[in-house]
Formats: sequence, C-alpha cells, structure tokens
Amino acid sequence: MNIRAFKRNEQGLTLVEILATLVIIGIVFIGIMAIFPQMTFFNERTEVKLDAMSIARAEIELVKQVQVQSFDTNIGTELEEIHPDVEVVNSTAGSSGEIILSYQLPNGYYVEAFIYPAEEDEQFHPVYLHQVHLVVMEGGTSRKMSETYAYLEIEYPPDVAEESI
Repeated sequence: MNIRAFKRNEQGLTLVEILATLVIIGIVFIGIMAIFPQMTFFNERTEVKLDAMSIARAEIELVKQVQVQSFDTNIGTELEEIHPDVEVVNSTAGSSGEIILSYQLPNGYYVEAFIYPAEEDEQFHPVYLHQVHLVVMEGGTSRKMSETYAYLEIEYPPDVAEESI
C-alpha cells in the first residue's frame, strides 16, 4: 500500500469540529444544570407538605383520644392533659356553636381544630359523633399547610343523651 494514499485518506476531526462539539455540549449542560435548583425547591416544598400532613394525622388522633362527656370548651382542657407537647390550648366557642381549639406546636406549626355539634344523623344515643376539621398552618402565618377531617365520638350519660344537645 502506498504511504501517500494512506495519509490522504486520514479521517480525523478538525479543531473547528471539536470546538463546535464542546459548545453544543456546554449549552446542553447549562440547560440541564438550570433544572436542579428548581427540583431542589420542589423537593423541599414536598417535604414540608408531607411533614404537615403527618402532623395533621397525629393531631387528629390525639383529638380523637379526648374523653369527655359533654360538648363544651372543656374539650380543650382534656386535650392539654393528653397532648405531650402543648402546654396551653385555647378553647373558645364559635358563632355557629362549634368549639375552636388552637395551639402552637414546638416545631413552629400552628394547629386549629374546629369541633362541630352533632347533626341529627350523627346522633346514636348515647353516642354522638362530632365532626372535627383540623387545620395545620405555618407558624406566624395563616397559610394552610394541611387540613383533615374526622369524627370525635362522645358518649353521653343516659340522662344527658335524652336531652337536646
């Protein structure tokens, strides 16, 4: 084989081709790297929402453990006794007859629980089911992070159950 023919058939990359390839790879790499901060932001928000949902589930379970025999603001006192992390539970009566429990958790979240009077179809003498609407908010704001619903079962003494509650 002729050496001159071999040198003429060299098929390599020129400097311009290599530089063009590097520019294209750089543009693609920059585009991909722009996605990472956005993904991190979404992951952090998802983590916060999952934390709030977990707190809502735990708080609703604590509210369901309240053992009272009447539908009044003493529910807040009972919740203080069984809640391990909260010292003060504000318990007030709402304008529609509901009881509003509000308290701050040590992790900074603020919890409000609205406990509504039992409707007629929720009264099974002597057991009454009171709807609970629990809202978890970021501390210091009114931004809802999570909310959930459940029922608080209150078993009234027979003489109270016969009266209109």
